[in-house]
Amino acid sequence: MKPGQDHEKQIKKRYNGYRVPGSGNLPNLKGDVYFEDYMVEGKDTDAKSFSVTLAIWNKLEREAYMAGKMPLLMPRIQGKCLVVMDEHLFQELEEARKRYKELTSSD
Repeated sequence: MKPGQDHEKQIKKRYNGYRVPGSGNLPNLKGDVYFEDYMVEGKDTDAKSFSVTLAIWNKLEREAYMAGKMPLLMPRIQGKCLVVMDEHLFQELEEARKRYKELTSSD
């Protein structure tokens, strides 16, 4: 198994997702893993760094929105897994976290 495939399987298992056959090379099914509202592109490298280029992000974003999903880039760099997302998505998650905290806090 290729290292990238192992990373995709781990993402699938961790988030109870669906792994895309062929890692997104099918015309109507892009990305590597789908779960909930997200389309994930997994990248795996043993190098000391991974460059997130605008070309990589724009392609992922376009394909995710065409699939009705939100894009997540999940690189694994020397075994360390990261999540890259659009700032607007992060803001939405932060607002939801704050609302949840308000609803569950005791006065």
